[in-house]
Amino acid sequence: MFIHCNRKFKSLEIWFLYDNKDFSHRKLYLGTCPICGADIVALIETRKSDNKVFKDFYYKKKAVDILQKVISEVEYTNQDIRKFKRRITF
Repeated sequence: MFIHCNRKFKSLEIWFLYDNKDFSHRKLYLGTCPICGADIVALIETRKSDNKVFKDFYYKKKAVDILQKVISEVEYTNQDIRKFKRRITF
């Protein structure tokens, strides 16, 4: 859940990232403010050494920079999960 321009809104997409040497359980939440249109991302990851969870929020230009940095680290997205669930019938 994001808060920007005094309004709460949900992320549009979630990217599940590969673990790196220092962090595991890495997720990047992507969103756009419905009021001003600013790009917003939240990077949530757990440090392997002490299991401390870090939540970092980035806005506008910084958000775009983070997206470009981690796009090669994407393992799968929430869109991939939805596609997979639709193909399975019980």
